[in-house]
Amino acid sequence: FTTIVNAFRSWYESDRRANVRIRVLLTHPGAVDVLEYQARYEHNLFTPSLTAEERLIIDQTIQRAQAGIRFTIDLLNTLQPNMPPVEIRFHREKLRKWIHFINGEKVYLGLLRAGVSGLNSPTIELKAVRSRWSLYDHYVEEMESLWNSAETPTSTLFSSASTGAPPVSG
Repeated sequence: FTTIVNAFRSWYESDRRANVRIRVLLTHPGAVDVLEYQARYEHNLFTPSLTAEERLIIDQTIQRAQAGIRFTIDLLNTLQPNMPPVEIRFHREKLRKWIHFINGEKVYLGLLRAGVSGLNSPTIELKAVRSRWSLYDHYVEEMESLWNSAETPTSTLFSSASTGAPPVSG
């Protein structure tokens, strides 16, 4: 979400919004095992033992992901309060895709490849098919399940105890 957060903010603060429900599901910043999995996947580093250089790459990728999550939360917290609320939850699942749902009609699905940044992932557009079950329904059901099992943010979310990083000042 970090890669599109500025475009989201611009849309959110415009007059073009309809009566919408906005939900953002992010990786929990304290789920270091999940962030490490994602970092290893992005850099295609799955060997049981890493060199010092590879470990540094993984650690820096984890820290960038945690910083990106903090940035996203900080930005969402600055949105005007009279706007529709943005619901935020955190998951702890090892995912190999990103998903954006649009108006209950479309799904944009980014398929993450080993060794490739998510920004360079192939993207599939799926549309709802009202008369029968489809891949669109599969991903809606999967994300609903993730959403329902996800955690809501707490005020201690970015403490050094929960993320291994210094507390966020604010």
